[in-house]
Amino acid sequence: MVLSHVVDWILKLVRGKMLVVKWANRMAVSLAFEVAVDRTEGVGGYTDACL
Repeated sequence: MVLSHVVDWILKLVRGKMLVVKWANRMAVSLAFEVAVDRTEGVGGYTDACL
């Protein structure tokens, strides 16, 4: 009985960690995308200024 409780608790922990990792990955991807967009816009503005 106690063992099943421990296993259930570990599974919940792992599931929670997976959710956190998934959320962190999503945040990192969106952040990287924003930075990339800013960079390309900056490069575009820079080339336009040069032309």
